[in-house]
Amino acid sequence: MRNSHRVRSTLVTLPLLVGVLSVVTVCGCREKNDGVEVASSVQSKATRHSASQKNDRLVGTRACAECHEEQYQSYLKTSHSDSFSLVDSDQEPPDGRYLHPLSRRVYEAFRRGNELWHSEGVIGQGAAISLDQHPVKYLVGSGHHSRTYLSEIDGFLVESPVTWYQSQKTWALSPGYDQPVPYGFERPADLGCVACHVGNAESVDGAYHKLTFHELAIGCERCHGPGRTHSEARKSESGKLRSDDGIVHPAKLSRQLSEDLCAQCHLRGLATVFHPGETPFTFEPGRPLAENRLDFFTTDSRGKMNVVGHVEQMHLSRCYLESETLTCTTCHDMHRSAESEPVDFRQRCLTCHTDQSCGLPTDHAERIERADRCATCHMPRGETDIPHIAFTHHRIGIHASSQGDVDGKDLSAVTSLTPHQDISGLSADLIQRANGLAWLEVSVKQPTEQSFLTSQRQALSLLTSFARNTPGDGVVSSSLAQLLVDRDPRSALRHAEEALAEPTLPVQARMNALLVVALVKLQSGHADQAIPSLDQLGRLRRSANDSMIRGDALMEINSGAAIKQFRAAAAIRPFDTDILDAIADRLDAIGNSDEAESFRSKARDLKAALPARSLE
Repeated sequence: MRNSHRVRSTLVTLPLLVGVLSVVTVCGCREKNDGVEVASSVQSKATRHSASQKNDRLVGTRACAECHEEQYQSYLKTSHSDSFSLVDSDQEPPDGRYLHPLSRRVYEAFRRGNELWHSEGVIGQGAAISLDQHPVKYLVGSGHHSRTYLSEIDGFLVESPVTWYQSQKTWALSPGYDQPVPYGFERPADLGCVACHVGNAESVDGAYHKLTFHELAIGCERCHGPGRTHSEARKSESGKLRSDDGIVHPAKLSRQLSEDLCAQCHLRGLATVFHPGETPFTFEPGRPLAENRLDFFTTDSRGKMNVVGHVEQMHLSRCYLESETLTCTTCHDMHRSAESEPVDFRQRCLTCHTDQSCGLPTDHAERIERADRCATCHMPRGETDIPHIAFTHHRIGIHASSQGDVDGKDLSAVTSLTPHQDISGLSADLIQRANGLAWLEVSVKQPTEQSFLTSQRQALSLLTSFARNTPGDGVVSSSLAQLLVDRDPRSALRHAEEALAEPTLPVQARMNALLVVALVKLQSGHADQAIPSLDQLGRLRRSANDSMIRGDALMEINSGAAIKQFRAAAAIRPFDTDILDAIADRLDAIGNSDEAESFRSKARDLKAALPARSLE
């Protein structure tokens, strides 16, 4: 993918870092926008609360189980109940080794004491030239399809490059890592990454990927709403429940609100934009998802096979379009595991269809071979956008092959974006804002330089117009700073400072703005003025690029502190020969020739061991 190349090929020099700002700050897993409340004419039972207000109203699944033991026991049989957990090395797959042909890096999973460790290395002449290894702390996923892991390094959560794929019974690269220059242990695991795997989480001290988890797995309140009012009423002297206690029964919701509950995690477009004041954790059951965020698609992307594509696929089905009641829960019972309690999906089909509806006679070989299961033909399992994982296609219909339509890595240029949600209840300004931020997000996914620049111009036009009509939106100011940093540094600095003046600016927008301030100050020769912004960045995220920039800023002020930053960058990205050579040059410049040669020698060995394309 083009954006991966832009990120990983970064030479650590100021002009090039300016050029990749928009990529470094928005690619990979993302936390969504936050800010001020949005008004909507759409009515629902649920009331909007901030994330902190919502936390005060949560009690946790254990509290629910005190009165709802039967429902709790059935929940424990579902994949939601073990969607995120602490790693128990005794329960993990066996140790293993994987050689990635494209990058020639070697990955291993192994036990050390009572911990599971993952490592990434480059082997040359039979010995390890470079090795990066860390214990893994959290397991993401129930393990039915795969097991992905998170490590905690210096307090920051990062994704491990190694995943266990159940269908192949093997260790291989994590989703998104299969490229000439894999991410290694640098990909941040932020709130946006874990939101659909955990019950409740929040950032520590406002950092991007330092997180604390109040409830590990997806629990009762993700589908039924915050339970404190309900629980306290039940435990009161009267024991009487209130009709306005906030508990949501999904079966009693309208079809749209019921779907929105599932779509918070089972829908993801080319771009997802959260409205001001909204995050993944401010959404509550019973609220329209359109009040929380907009998911954007291009026409060609709809219905493709990806692991969060179920809702848009279902919406393309004739069965859905010609029915007023077909929805997710028609087939899925969230208190019943299909693995432990097989569901007769054919009977669900026969609530509308008849045995004669099938175009094949009952004695046809294909019907006999498939045990007359409708879904085998009309909802085939197929490969997804994640290697080694096959999911059921949710577009009910006649499919050309059993593989479905795979959403491959090579995308055509995106020329139009359409929101999935009904936007009739949203203001024109809010729609313009969402469109502008969506084009900015899509720009780094474009396959060519021309389409990248076209998307950035579209984003700049929409966001400039929005800011003119609706000033004071910190996320938009930060995005404009990001877009203008190499076009108009003075304007970029103004927008960045406007964004940073907002006390509730969400962390990703804050990081973008801080980096713009630092880069513009460095370009203008004021390294001392760049350091405070870079110091703040270092507290918010773990980044090799940030460490290199901070080292450059410190070179003329405190060479010892600068060298410390360069070493930190090399530790974060130990296989990046550009970084190693750049550090060697800087060490030579301050007379530290012995350490410079050490970095330069390691870079030479890596270049000899790695394929040329992995060094681009």
